[in-house]
Amino acid sequence: MIYNEKNILEIYNNNIIEAKNKLKELSFYCQKEVKFKGLTGWVFEQTIQKCISEEFMQLNNDYIIDEQFKLSNLSEKKKSRGEVDLIINNENRNVLIEIKYSGFYNRNSETTYQKYFNIINEYNLNNENKYYYIFLSGKESYYRYKGISKKVFGENNVFYLDEKNSWKMFTDKIVKLLG
Repeated sequence: MIYNEKNILEIYNNNIIEAKNKLKELSFYCQKEVKFKGLTGWVFEQTIQKCISEEFMQLNNDYIIDEQFKLSNLSEKKKSRGEVDLIINNENRNVLIEIKYSGFYNRNSETTYQKYFNIINEYNLNNENKYYYIFLSGKESYYRYKGISKKVFGENNVFYLDEKNSWKMFTDKIVKLLG
């Protein structure tokens, strides 16, 4: 393993500082502090994607890693506007990863992710290609939301980087699901 939960969170902290400093260099920047909705999440997603890529390159796995998978690709109705943050593919197996820096952000998250989970399960019933849905978060300070995430994704499909050995369990889970 190249990474563990502690050094990934350190890398993220460095990346968010770098992102904010780079944004301050924009010619039109006028604020004292860089702060806007989505920045921390985007930087965390990019950090995770880079770490996953490097872990799997070390293992010589031929996984294809891509971001922003549209769930409408799995639905005949094409009505879902949902997107999953990351997809890792190996032939006819796919792991969809929901990535959040600080866990579920409100009570509606349960409904949203359950809807996504249902789209994935419905697709899996009728197709040879299989999709698995897991959740990775940097932390979750609200205990109730931690329970909700485990209810939606399944007890063994939820990983928090503020818990010991979570990165290894997370990457092992991906390898197992991709066969």
